[in-house]
Amino acid sequence: LVTGAGARQRAETLAIHVLAFVKEPFDSGGKEAVIGASIGLAETGGGGVDANELMRQADAAMRDAKSHGHNLRRWFDAELDAKRHEELEIAREMRSFISHGAFEVEYQPIVDSGTRRIEAVEALARWPKASARRLTPDRFIPIAEDHGLIGDLGNLVLAKACRDLAQWQDLRLSVNVSPVQLNNRAFTKTIERIVRQCR
Repeated sequence: LVTGAGARQRAETLAIHVLAFVKEPFDSGGKEAVIGASIGLAETGGGGVDANELMRQADAAMRDAKSHGHNLRRWFDAELDAKRHEELEIAREMRSFISHGAFEVEYQPIVDSGTRRIEAVEALARWPKASARRLTPDRFIPIAEDHGLIGDLGNLVLAKACRDLAQWQDLRLSVNVSPVQLNNRAFTKTIERIVRQCR
């Protein structure tokens, strides 16, 4: 919390110094490690904003900074609230599509350049055509991760892809996995269960 004359500029300077400090390499068990940070800033604009609202605004700005890369700072503005509202709507729609198995799977062929034979396919999640929205994976995957939906979405894609693979001969299958899924201790058991169910 920075108050008084020149508070905005002093907060900005503090954020710059914090980012510079955090990204300095450090020793971790004999190995060099580097971390990053995202900083959100918000101001009261002369009052009328309570502490909880100010923290919410700073959090929204921090999430926006995080979505644009590492070691960034962002000031809150009203557009971030509009963006957050849209993300909540997308997440709500995504939850419904997942529960109804409505996400689609397309396949990118992987071809042997010598024989020109399709050796494998990569399964790719696609936003349902039934929706009025037209979203690409680079838009809906981060929202799925942020709203705790990526595990269910990943399982849906894997199950659909495995069912399709069972009908094809001599093809390997690749399915993209989110780091969020890898952090789930039950992930390997989930894969085993889906593969068994799809034979």
